[in-house]
This record gives sequence, C-alpha cells and structure tokens, in this order.
Amino acid sequence: MASSKLRSPFRPGAGRLPPYFAGREREQEVLRQFVEPLRAGHPAPSDLVLYGPRGNGKTALLGWLQNEVAAANSGGGRGQELESLWFTPDEVSPVASLVSRIGPRSWLEELGITRLSVPDAVEVGLQRDEEFRGRLLSEALAARVRRNPLILLLDEAHGLDPSAGRALLNAVQRVGRRAPLLLVLAGTPNLRSRLRTMDASFWPRARHLPIGRLPETAAGDAVRIPLRRAGVGIAVDPLRDVVTASQRYPFFLQLWGDELWRAANSGGGSLGAIGVEVVREAARGVTERTDLYYLERYEELEERNLLPVAWALADAFGAGRAQRNVVARLDATEVREAVRRGLGEGTPAAIRKATETLFHLGVIWRSGGVPDWEPGIPSLLDYLWRYTPDEDRPPLRSDR
Repeated sequence: MASSKLRSPFRPGAGRLPPYFAGREREQEVLRQFVEPLRAGHPAPSDLVLYGPRGNGKTALLGWLQNEVAAANSGGGRGQELESLWFTPDEVSPVASLVSRIGPRSWLEELGITRLSVPDAVEVGLQRDEEFRGRLLSEALAARVRRNPLILLLDEAHGLDPSAGRALLNAVQRVGRRAPLLLVLAGTPNLRSRLRTMDASFWPRARHLPIGRLPETAAGDAVRIPLRRAGVGIAVDPLRDVVTASQRYPFFLQLWGDELWRAANSGGGSLGAIGVEVVREAARGVTERTDLYYLERYEELEERNLLPVAWALADAFGAGRAQRNVVARLDATEVREAVRRGLGEGTPAAIRKATETLFHLGVIWRSGGVPDWEPGIPSLLDYLWRYTPDEDRPPLRSDR
C-alpha cells in the first residue's frame, strides 16, 4: 500500500521524462544504434530527425538519450566517452554563440573568443560572410570532436533561423563524414519544410522517426506501471476507460495519471486499487486541464483564420455527433475537399498551405508510410466542433 503523502509519480508538462517510457522501444533502439558507432570512433550512419505533433514525447526522447549517454559514460563500458550538447534555436542563432559553446577552450583562446565575447573581426565576418560562418563552425566542431565523440541535440528545431540552420547543417555534414559526430533534431511536423529552406539535401540524407500517439497496450502501460511501482493497482475496465479517454496521447496520459493519483489520495489514509469511482472523479480534473490545452489550439487557429477549415475537417472526420465516432483516417482527396470547403473556394496552393499549417499544429497527422490522414487528437476535433462560432462554420458535408 502507498502512503497518501507520496508525491504523484506522473509528470505532465512540456518535455518532462515520464516515469515509464511506454511504447517508444523502437525509437530508443534506433537512437542506441546511432550512438554505438560513435563510441568506437566511427561516423554515425546519418543524422536523425524526430518529428510529430506537440505533446507526443520528442523532447522527452532527447532527454532520455542524454541520460543514456551519461549513464554509459559513468558505467565505464567499452569505447570512448561521449559528449552531448543540448541546444534550442535561440542558442544556435547568432552563429557566434554556437561557435563559443562548441569550440574547446584552447581552440577558442587561439581566436580570442571567450564564452561571453567574440572579437570584432570575427563578429563582422560571422554577420556578413556565410562561407566564413560555415568554415568557423566546422573548425569548432572538428576541434571538439577530436577531444571526444559528440552528439548535438537540437530541440524545437522547427524554429531554427534559416541562416544559422544552414551553417549548422553544412558544418555537421562536412565534419560528420569522417568524424564521430551525430546531430539529432526534434520538432513539429513542419520541420521538413523548414529544413528545406536551409539545405535541400538534408532531409533525404537523414533518418526520420515520426512520433505520434501510442499503441493501445503501451498507453495502458504508461498509466498502469507507474501506479504499480508506487504500490497502487488499477482494475482492467477502469484502465481501459482511461486509455480511451486519453486518446492514447502521451501528454494526456500523464494528465490522467496525475489526476488519478490526486483522486485516489483525496480520501486520505492509504491507496489501494483504483476503480470506476476514482476514474470518474479524476475525469473532472482532466477535463479542466485538457480544455485549457484545447483553448490554446483554438486560439492558434483563430489567429491564423483557420477555424472554418479546422471545423470542416472535424465535420469530415465525423466529430461532434454522439452517434458517430471520429473516423480513424481520411484519404488525401477527402482532406483536400474538406480544406477547400473550409476556405470557401481556394487555389491548390492555398489548400496545400492550409493543410500544412494544420499538420504543423497537430490537428491532423500522417503516419505509417501511407498518404492517408488521421486526427492528431480526435477529441480536439470534438472541441472545435462544439465551440467554433456559427458564422465560422462552412456548410455541412453533403452526406450528413
């Protein structure tokens, strides 16, 4: 039995490592396979790109990889010790700040660069000369990799400045051909189009790992196993209800786990098995928190004048009607027609741009190597169906 004074084992929040990393075994194995050659002093097979809607665990996977590297280093296993550096787009631009973080101290001292300042001549060259930026960054990377194999982790890469990104991608390509260097990027689905503005050849060269919602069994494990480790059980039917309500979305699973813990704790004393009543009580807290999340997505669509398009998609997927469940997939033609209906008319270019934006925001998602679309989070479509104003709703689908 668990004491009610224990803190919740669940960690809802942006980028936090979950207490149990369910359903990401394939991605973790790929990351290990790409790190292993570095320990032997060999180049990585390619760079890695993790992409998917927000809240599916991309940042958490980067954190897991960083922890794996640190644990392997401290364990004294075979091979060279690895270094890992974590960046966000703000730390990559301007390139001078990236150079000062990557370059070893002795190399930086030769150029007169400190962690806080860059000589005027170097600064001018970095600002004006793209070739100079690339060369200096390549030299900094090469000097760092000569000391230890290196993994660069770039989170939120969809926000990368094109000029700084181009310098980084080109420098990594030059150095990584022969040196133990790995670049791992993580970002939202529009990361692909963002990278194409920097280096047209990077995307096909890299290995891609799409990160979407969890399989049903893994979603259940994400809640059940942390509870069990804390001495709390959950019955089969209540767990199934939680998985269904969570939409198998990792962020929502952490919310559900946290609220289940709170609800089970509310009576004081010790915690036993979680049943239907506790799930019903937890659902109130989950609804409050998920509605705030949905409101953020709603406001993003509102700012982009895409509420009518999102509503038309919700209609096409079958949202908003108690007697109809949101369908699992629509083909490309059905999605294109829904977007056109939401725009009113729209050129092919406008339809394509609106679709890409909705993909980026996680309203729709592609997975499994087929061109069909699925909802990013089905319950988000229900929210959009309910709250989009009448004046923003295009005509219903003709077969409704």
